[in-house]
Parts: sequence; structure tokens; C-alpha cells
Amino acid sequence: MLLWKFRIASLGTQVILWTVLGLAFAGLLNRYATQAAVTPETAAA
Repeated sequence: MLLWKFRIASLGTQVILWTVLGLAFAGLLNRYATQAAVTPETAAA
């Protein structure tokens, strides 16, 4: 039973880790994409 508790806790840790990393990376990409879309070169065109 202890092994299953460890497995569930380990799975939960992995889910939280990858969710946070994915959301952070998506936020950075969104910021980069919106910043790249509004540059002086594209605004003048």
C-alpha cells in the first residue's frame, strides 16, 4: 500500500510540474508573439 501512495504522489508531482512549465512557456511564447507582431516595421507597413 505504501508503494501505491508513493506512485500516486509521484504522478501528482509530475502533473503539477509539467502543467506549470507548460503554462509558463505558453505565456512567454504569447508575450513574444504579441510583441513581435507590433514592431515598428510592421506598424509602418
